[in-house]
Amino acid sequence: AYRRTARAPRGRASAAAPAGSCWQGRPPRGMRARVLLMPGWTLFEQLALEESLMRSSQEMWLLLSRPALPAPCTVVMGANAKPHEVLNVNEVLARSAPVIRRFSGGGTVAVDEGITLTSVIGSTLHVTDAGRFPPEIMRWSERLYKPAFARIGSGMHLLEHDYCIGQQKIGGNAQALARDRWVHHTSWIWDIHPSSLRLLTVPPKTPAYREERDHDSFVARVKDLAPAAMSRGRLERQVLAAMLSQFEPVGEGGQPLFENGEGPNEMATSLWDAALGLPGASRFLQAALQAARTAAEQVHAESSARKSNKVVSLADLQAAG
Repeated sequence: AYRRTARAPRGRASAAAPAGSCWQGRPPRGMRARVLLMPGWTLFEQLALEESLMRSSQEMWLLLSRPALPAPCTVVMGANAKPHEVLNVNEVLARSAPVIRRFSGGGTVAVDEGITLTSVIGSTLHVTDAGRFPPEIMRWSERLYKPAFARIGSGMHLLEHDYCIGQQKIGGNAQALARDRWVHHTSWIWDIHPSSLRLLTVPPKTPAYREERDHDSFVARVKDLAPAAMSRGRLERQVLAAMLSQFEPVGEGGQPLFENGEGPNEMATSLWDAALGLPGASRFLQAALQAARTAAEQVHAESSARKSNKVVSLADLQAAG
């Protein structure tokens, strides 16, 4: 076990861990990652950046965001999805809901203001115990995120390709692989409006555990299962802490962002406060997060790899309908 020391993080006073916290001490040495916390980025910007980081960067990246949405809900389809099979096309057209076809596989998700997104981008060289095929990466990701939900309902577990509490889905996943590089991204359902779910059909292929349930009974909102004292922000910090329990956040040249023995909870709180620009946030961490964003944008701008994300036009949707 890794013990937390009493020394303060660089740039701010030591942050107390949430009650019932699962993490102590620092992550294993050698597992290093750049961190991108992206409140206010659009879905298309984030997906474009992720594809470039997977194809053209050699670093490990951890992302967490609340995306900026141009409409109450945006629908994101997998690379091979057929609109007429996964979308309620007439409802999408009537509401002028934006639709994106992303570069990764997986199912179709409705993203509204209650959804939090996370992504892990790396390679078999960075994460040797994650394997190189989707089922292995999924099982590794379950171990990664599980501590964040330890005290929510019966706890999170993997059912087929979904993160669930009990028999209800709280997180959808998608993956893309290119040689030894991969991205694993997740949409966490803190909350979702019923009207957002009505944009989606029940697809032709569904997991067996769904048992032909409609969206309202199949999906769970984490806010309804979490303790009353838990906010969305606290859950996001716990998810980030789970990620940082396995990866040490670093800046340019692999320089550690924390050097005083901080545990994942302290690191997550300090980084999220810096990303939001909260009073008392560390200016050093704010600068480090901005540098990571600049580095990622440079990779994207200079990448010659193909860019596969597409905005689906209304004309294409009308044709599909």
